Amino acid sequence: MAALAFICSGCTTTRAENDKIALVPVNSLAKSWNLPLNLSSRKDAIRGLYLRDDTLFAHSQRNRVTAMSAADGKPLYAIDITPDQVPVKPPIIVKDRVAFPTGASIELYSKSGKFIESASTKRSIRSPGTVLNTTIYIGLDYPAGGRLAAIDLTRRFDRARWETMTRYGISAAPAVYQNLIYFADEGGAVYAISEDKAPAWPLDHSAFQTDGRIVADVKADDGGIYVASMDTKVYCLDPGSGRLRWQYYSLSPLVESPVITADTVYQVVPNVGVVAIDKVTGKMNRDAKWTVKGATRFISQDDKHVYLRGQNNEILACDRATGEVKFKSQRNDLAAFAINTKDGMIYASTRDGNVMAIKPVTTPGVMGTMVLAPVPLNEALASTAGATR
Repeated sequence: MAALAFICSGCTTTRAENDKIALVPVNSLAKSWNLPLNLSSRKDAIRGLYLRDDTLFAHSQRNRVTAMSAADGKPLYAIDITPDQVPVKPPIIVKDRVAFPTGASIELYSKSGKFIESASTKRSIRSPGTVLNTTIYIGLDYPAGGRLAAIDLTRRFDRARWETMTRYGISAAPAVYQNLIYFADEGGAVYAISEDKAPAWPLDHSAFQTDGRIVADVKADDGGIYVASMDTKVYCLDPGSGRLRWQYYSLSPLVESPVITADTVYQVVPNVGVVAIDKVTGKMNRDAKWTVKGATRFISQDDKHVYLRGQNNEILACDRATGEVKFKSQRNDLAAFAINTKDGMIYASTRDGNVMAIKPVTTPGVMGTMVLAPVPLNEALASTAGATR
């Protein structure tokens, strides 16, 4: 579990020899930096990318985690956390430390990649975790159901300050808002409790019941508690009472977590695409503002566009207001994308671990390296005819 020096071949921020600085045309995707991890040299491949504050984490299939500066791609450290074992869950920033849930423990490192300690959870970890102060809330597996555990990292022994039992497993990451913890189980129930495990909603069992399994992470902000259920609906619940604020009916069971921005909820609907739902205004049964058919993931957004992954791993630049595809990338070898709700920067990686930051160019006069040339507008619209609603 020790941090690795950057001895991996090519593990430095680079610009390829054939990448030339030039005037980048409007409606293009220009590479800001790239960091080749050369994972295939160790019979490995990318698993996922996670943006946390100003750090980008690249997780490999064999549980190597490489941390890099999101601003310039500068490598910070690479660590083999639990090689070839249960996949490492997404990273959690806990003040000046980084926590990696895996197996039946939470591995703690400094922000420079130095191993600090391993916090045992005693039971297998099922869900990703969420932090409040120095406590990580996470779903654990038990023979007769699941439990949400409050893993207090300040305790030296018996790290779980408390556990609360549910009849079903907890696969979805909990959410934290205003010192309350919101979590869901695979029986379709959504719960709200305080830091000391007290019920927070005036509902039976402090729970809102949906009609399907919940495996997608719960999200929360001042607009509500957002839950995607396999009963095909996205729910927005009142944080204080648990009562329904609004709901969206989709066409398929939902397994991906909603992505929440200031004014929009983006939801992947299997076999349909990505839908945009007005978060602020609308009726109880919300309609989608638009649907981009075939899209499979939200990536980022700026003032004009929302960037989505297409069904062939291309990047789609869509009008934020209408969902109309304005331009898209030609390459389809990008296997992993981070979700970025802060700005329009796109963080992506090939299967081999060539991690890159890609800047959309929507105004003239930008100099850079155009590595993701756009499909001409008429071709993009023709190839995605009927892709929006």
